[in-house]
Amino acid sequence: MVKESENAQQFAQFFPTLTVPVCYILGMNAQPLEVITGLSGVTSDKLLGEFKKAVLLFKEQIGEMKKDVDISKDKVDDRIEDKKEETAVEEKGEAAPGDTGASADTTTSQEKLEYYRKLLEEKKKSDAKKEEEEKHKKEMERRMDGKAMAELREKQRERELKEAAEERRRQKAEDAQALQRLRDQIKLDKEERAAAAASKNGTAGGGQENVKKAEKKVETVEMNKPVNSDECRIQCRFPDGQTLIKVFPSKELLQVVYDAVNEDVRKPTSFFLMQTYPRKKLTDMNKSLLELGLTPSAVLLVVSVSF
Repeated sequence: MVKESENAQQFAQFFPTLTVPVCYILGMNAQPLEVITGLSGVTSDKLLGEFKKAVLLFKEQIGEMKKDVDISKDKVDDRIEDKKEETAVEEKGEAAPGDTGASADTTTSQEKLEYYRKLLEEKKKSDAKKEEEEKHKKEMERRMDGKAMAELREKQRERELKEAAEERRRQKAEDAQALQRLRDQIKLDKEERAAAAASKNGTAGGGQENVKKAEKKVETVEMNKPVNSDECRIQCRFPDGQTLIKVFPSKELLQVVYDAVNEDVRKPTSFFLMQTYPRKKLTDMNKSLLELGLTPSAVLLVVSVSF
């Protein structure tokens, strides 16, 4: 296409090349009515003329829209009238000879609607019944679980009471045996002190007789059997008469008792432990208190060793 030829001018009229500044005059739906560019040497008169042209085009668009609205309104009115006539015919229950098929279709639709409505009601009733049965089942399970839990707690309580009573009986028996052993020990100590005092005072006959009586008493006193208990109460007597009382596990070795005495500031420089009843020097440090027969309680003498 040759520049400034007739074809080029016609093409430029239909497809102008837009440059800035440019002015768009828009109509309905934002469609451009006129496009004014700076290539044509725009003047105020020409700009006003373009605006007037655009206004006329806009009025034509509005007129066409009104026609379309009027046509649509007429169609809606016609449909409303047709609907009113159909409703009137249905209310009267009268149908033309040619309308038998339409009436039958209406009846069939109503029957189907009633059928589905009944199905829906039956399903609702079935679901409600299932839900009620499920609730009842869960309630019964909850009650059974609660009953089983209560029975378990009651059995546990009875077992604890039984164990507590058994523990009290065992402790009472151990205390009675320990008390009896302590009484025997006190009695033996008194007799030994009496014999020693008589011997010291020089009463040979009486002293010798008292010593024999004490020895005979030692032989005749029945030895208490050790009790299998979890703990052992040990009383250690120092040479000055002071005591150290501690409770040890029955399975602890004699070495633990020896170490406890050795840590006390009242101990002699060198010492050994002696059982008071029966009188016996304890030297086997690797035996437990239970194996040595010191349970549930015993009195040990801390004897000083002289060099």
